[in-house]
Amino acid sequence: MITLPFLATREEDQQPFEYLLVDVSPSGAQFAIPKWAVSRERLVQDTVINLHLSVLHEGSSFVKAKVVRSYFDDKLYSEVCAVSLFQKMPNHSPFSISALDAGIVADLTRLDSLPAYLSRVIKDCSLLKKGVAVYLKHLIPYLSRIGGYAEADYPMLKEVVLSQIRDKVLKNHAALHTLHQEITAHCSDTKQIPRLLNLEELRALIESEIYPDVFAAAFESESVAPYISAIKELEGKLYGNYNIAVMIYLLSL
Repeated sequence: MITLPFLATREEDQQPFEYLLVDVSPSGAQFAIPKWAVSRERLVQDTVINLHLSVLHEGSSFVKAKVVRSYFDDKLYSEVCAVSLFQKMPNHSPFSISALDAGIVADLTRLDSLPAYLSRVIKDCSLLKKGVAVYLKHLIPYLSRIGGYAEADYPMLKEVVLSQIRDKVLKNHAALHTLHQEITAHCSDTKQIPRLLNLEELRALIESEIYPDVFAAAFESESVAPYISAIKELEGKLYGNYNIAVMIYLLSL
């Protein structure tokens, strides 16, 4: 049973939300967005989403979905979405979800151990978050040159919108680095994973600090778009890593 939420994003704006898999089949899937979820969205028909995990069927994986219908389920206290799966790709991840029984598939031939692979995943999260900070480091002085703001206005904009965001990214990177060190040093047995890995804390560390609509409102230049796109690509990899961490956590129970 998949009893913990994964992270997905809307394709339109890469906004993340939590979802619980309810059912998976070769033809589609159903997932619930609970009211208790910290990050949630209301999805309408034809919304395209990235699941940030592989749904495996006959050697290929599906990573994206389109909402066919959505409704509120009183019993689940959740918005339930029925989706069709698409974007068939070769399966590169050692972790996936079987389209036949909705179970976690782990390719053990590609793993030293669950704790060792978890350590790799957290380290990668730390490096990806550092990459986000690097893009922001270059973006801040770049905007001062192309933003077209009055000399008196830009320092306030830099402080409120840019520097605070970068400071939060750096803080989250430092926390991920510390978590990687703790997992590496103290997690040698699979049974230790639930004690050392807090998924809610991990989700808070990897989720985006940047809201595209805020940047769009603050910075009109189209030159900013490639920076935001590059950051969102790194964040997508972070969400994929988080979903792998969820699967490792479930397998360790």
